Amino acid sequence: MLVSNVLKTASLMLGLEEEFAPIFVSSAVSAETQKKFNKLLDSFNLCLSEISTDYIPLLTSQTLTPVGGKLYSNSTDMKRIYEIRTKSGKKLKYKLFEGFVSIDFAGPVEVTSFVAPQILTLNSTFSSFGGKVSEKCLAMGTSAEYCFLAALYNDAEIWDNRFRQALNRACSKKDSLILPERRWL
Repeated sequence: MLVSNVLKTASLMLGLEEEFAPIFVSSAVSAETQKKFNKLLDSFNLCLSEISTDYIPLLTSQTLTPVGGKLYSNSTDMKRIYEIRTKSGKKLKYKLFEGFVSIDFAGPVEVTSFVAPQILTLNSTFSSFGGKVSEKCLAMGTSAEYCFLAALYNDAEIWDNRFRQALNRACSKKDSLILPERRWL
């Protein structure tokens, strides 16, 4: 998904599409318009961060081999561990210490950690949380954040309610819906 598409939809929802149109075609704009647009982009990044921390976590995995019952990694992901599993899929208990993780296992393990979303720019592409979150849902969340930052609290509440409803539907979607068998009367 493209950040620019979400921001175009959000600007349309906010009634700012004409003001921000030159930015989407790389034309020059006033400093005030650029400042407002940067606020919209910041709102988008806040929305992504909220979704990944509160609703659909972004996870990354790496295979590590413990040395003397300790896992070491150069990455900061070790402080945000989601789970540790053996290659066969068995979940392992662990203890987190400064600089390492202690486990009671000798072979290679799969360490899954939470990651924060990257700060994105206008021309960035991103994964929409495995296809669960639509462009419209992200645009509603971006609009809510923008209204809040612009001190438009009534509008912010309206967009926030719509965003949360759409996000709850997205998080509760089932792959298929099975209806009970029907009978003729």
